[in-house]
Parts: sequence; C-alpha cells; structure tokens
Amino acid sequence: MRRAWLSMAMIGIVIAGCSPTGMTVGPQGSAEPPGPAQPSSSPTSAASRTTPEASPVAVPSELDAACDGTRADIPTPFVRAQADGIHIHVANTSGTALDVQIEDASGATLLGETIPIVGGTFISTFGPGDYRITCGTTGTPFAVVDPDRLYTPSELLCADQLAGAVDHAPGATGSRGALLDIARKELRGLKPEDIVEQAGYPRAAGNQLIRVVRAGRVVTILEYADDGHGGWLLTGTRTCSSSHITAIGS
Repeated sequence: MRRAWLSMAMIGIVIAGCSPTGMTVGPQGSAEPPGPAQPSSSPTSAASRTTPEASPVAVPSELDAACDGTRADIPTPFVRAQADGIHIHVANTSGTALDVQIEDASGATLLGETIPIVGGTFISTFGPGDYRITCGTTGTPFAVVDPDRLYTPSELLCADQLAGAVDHAPGATGSRGALLDIARKELRGLKPEDIVEQAGYPRAAGNQLIRVVRAGRVVTILEYADDGHGGWLLTGTRTCSSSHITAIGS
C-alpha cells in the first residue's frame, strides 16, 4: 500500500449545535458501492425523531414533488427514511430544466440539484426533521420521519469544535478492512469507555461517517472516502476540543 502525504488543516470554530450539510449521493439506479461496516453497538443517543402528526404506516417511502417552475406541489408532505437515505422524486411539469433546492428549518441549504425536463429521483442523506423544497420562487415544507430508527446522528453539540480536512495525493490508496477497525487505529485520545460506531444511514452510498460517543455525547466525527481500490481514505474530522481526540491518516 502506498503511503499518501497528508496535510491536516485544523481550524478552530465556535458553533452551537451545527449539523453537516445534507449530501446527494446520486440518482436512483446508480451503481451501489459495498455496504459500509455496521455499528459496533446500538446508537447511544436518540437516533431519530418522528413527527407526531404522521402515522408511520401512512408515510410514503418516497417524497413526490411536482414542480411547475414557480413552486413545488407535495400531496403528502412527509417521507419515511430508508436504510440508504431520503428518496425524493421530482416531476418536472415546467417544460424546461429546473433548479431545485432543499433547506433545513434554519434556512441552511442542504441540497441543490438541476432536474431535467423528464424529472428525476435522488437519494439524500440528511436526517429526520423539517425541511423546505424550492423549485422556483416559493418553498414548500415537508418533514422526514424515521419510525424505524435508521438514522444515527452526526451532530456535535459542543461549542468548542475543531474542524480538519485531509489532502491526499492523486491516486492515493487507503487502508483496507472493516471501516470501524480502520477508524479505531487512526484515532488518538480514546478512552476505554468511548464507543466508535457508524453515523448517518447504515446503507448510504458515498462518503461514510464514523462517530465517537463519550458519556452519551457525540464528541468526534470522521469522514472517509472510498479510494476506488478497496481502501478507505480519511478526508475530514470534526471534534470537540475538550475531548482531546485527534486522528491520523493511514
């Protein structure tokens, strides 16, 4: 295995309850990468929330939105989380390609897509909660519910956060094996009682998230990318500085 030259840029930030940007992991029907490693234990904090107004039985597994260029019409404004994320189908009735945007309850943009004339279906990985979809000038609210408790949160709720990015040389290869085992080897400052487990959705495609839970609180998040050769490359970290946890590249 070739050792990649890494540069870690650690930037101190002060954020109260920030959450990661939701990611589009590709149109439905794209090739699915090997499933990520399973959590080492059950999530140690509330892994989901449901919306009381929505019955889990009645909530569809795919959000259907029809966009006419000015607004989105959503007949059932709830969608049930799946093991690989949130399925969103957009029917484009405008006759032209449309820009679609999804925001969370705070107004932060989580997703931006261009929907072709024929429409499209996408899978995104933001968690349960209240959101708004806009394809034109008017936003339409909807909610993601998770009665099956599939989603494991990756939010840090500490104010003393540090964020880091890892740069790899082109063609760099990462460590092979179970992702949780790789993460444990690259983490420094773990305590015996710390729990290392997968975050996000258990069968999500794309980059994978690993979290460290200490005394019931998420204190570190690692992000890994598939190197395309069967290995995993650490691409970013977020941690509570008071945890004294760091990570090294392989």
